[in-house]
Amino acid sequence: MKNTITAFALITGLSLSGQTKKEGIIEYEQVIDLHASLSKDQEAYKAFIPKTSASTVQVFFKDNAYKVEYLPLETKSKDGSSKVSVQFTSGGGDRLVDKDKKIVYSYHKSGDKNYYTEEPIKKETVVIDKKTTKKILNYACYKATITASDNESYEIWFTSDPGVQANPMFDGVTEGLVLEIRNKKINLLAKKIEFKKTEGKKYTVPLSFKKISAEQAEDLDAEQVESSRQGH
Repeated sequence: MKNTITAFALITGLSLSGQTKKEGIIEYEQVIDLHASLSKDQEAYKAFIPKTSASTVQVFFKDNAYKVEYLPLETKSKDGSSKVSVQFTSGGGDRLVDKDKKIVYSYHKSGDKNYYTEEPIKKETVVIDKKTTKKILNYACYKATITASDNESYEIWFTSDPGVQANPMFDGVTEGLVLEIRNKKINLLAKKIEFKKTEGKKYTVPLSFKKISAEQAEDLDAEQVESSRQGH
């Protein structure tokens, strides 16, 4: 009887361990060259913000879904007298990716109101170089390149070791878990992976969020940029 209980405990423990491996949090350091990221009509920002800024991106994953969250990016003015809040994110803001439904839910905010858009995941064209490898967080990673819709080229490093598919920036990359993304404007590097239970509510769109079109979302984002520019 004792042997039976021991065997059951071992099997149960292995099962739970396997489940936990599919759930957890990845923390990335995001370093953005703010000046290089400015568009022509944003050139005036250079007088108020530093050339680069670092922030944190968290990716929560569970089964076939993951949630990308950008922690607020706040920088000091050059003379240090005031703080300037600027929204520069590599992937367009917080979003939820449902790989079963093949849908990306992107979140937007205006004042105290929250909105979301719903779009299909767009498959990205990735050129993989399996001859070039390196280790990140002790995972063997392969090098790849991707040209995004804005014609920017990015170097990415991904691994298939944990059996997790998640990406802090390009949801259409399905080759594995992306641990680093870099080009002349940005560097996203995974600093920590924790396999543990996460909040289930992160993987569903909050009922209080209102669905809007992509065009309406663009208008909201433009309003946010203009509000930041005017210092409101």
